[in-house]
Amino acid sequence: MQTFKFSGHETFICKHFWPKKGVDFLLQGNSFNDEDAVVKLGVGKNMVSSIRFWLKALGLIDDEEKLTEFSAMIFNDDGFDPYIEDIGTIWLLHYNLITTGYASMYNIVFNQFLKGRTEFTRINLLNYLKRINDSLQLNFYNEHTVQSDISVFIRNYSIPKLKSIKQNVEDEFSGLFNDLELASNFERRDINNKGEEYFQMERKKRPNLPKEIFLFTILNSIGSGTNISFNELVSGNNSVGNIFLLSRDGIYEKIEELLYSYDFISFSKTAGNLVLQINTHFELNQLLGLYYEK
Repeated sequence: MQTFKFSGHETFICKHFWPKKGVDFLLQGNSFNDEDAVVKLGVGKNMVSSIRFWLKALGLIDDEEKLTEFSAMIFNDDGFDPYIEDIGTIWLLHYNLITTGYASMYNIVFNQFLKGRTEFTRINLLNYLKRINDSLQLNFYNEHTVQSDISVFIRNYSIPKLKSIKQNVEDEFSGLFNDLELASNFERRDINNKGEEYFQMERKKRPNLPKEIFLFTILNSIGSGTNISFNELVSGNNSVGNIFLLSRDGIYEKIEELLYSYDFISFSKTAGNLVLQINTHFELNQLLGLYYEK
């Protein structure tokens, strides 16, 4: 049976410095279950649970809370980008967040909910999740829990208006994914001048998405030495189009950048369909190494 998870973050967004803080904590031989974890991490008890949740959701620890190879590659002191100074790292963590599926909201929104829509309200998303629950005859739907998860999702991606911030301002602007600019919010008023908050998440060209990260995610999904159709890149499950909210023009431009840089990549029409061909067995770690060397 399909499982869904809409809790575990303790209502905290993923803060920019948490991945490194959590990785270092585990590298020092600690456990999130230790009685002194609060003291060693320097955060409250609920935040300890939240850091553990986000490390799992970002693919930095496994089911046994052991650090993953990806975690070591990026966040060890000699890793590629331990303090997340490069926008490419944030895109990679966003990709992991969607594809691990540990935080169900994110996979559902980017792969399903946003298809055919660019604007929505909290209640739109709440009702969509309820329909999934009812149609699959599942038992994940608790309205309070799902509402809380929607709030955290929105705060992760949508930079808040100053006047709407009820919590600590610094906390709200320390979100890991703010710099991706994947979401914005605005108010729409009806004929009775009653306002309602809307959120916009639309497909764009994403010039700050590095071509190597774009290629990495494709190879990570399908493997090298293979082909993938343009339509699959646009709208397939966990595709670059869905995850990065890339427009068709945006995907085409990234492919052009790759064609200019790598001779093992080709893009042509096969049986009437545009197909991206990757004619090599490229090691993913090697690809990221080339990117971060820049």
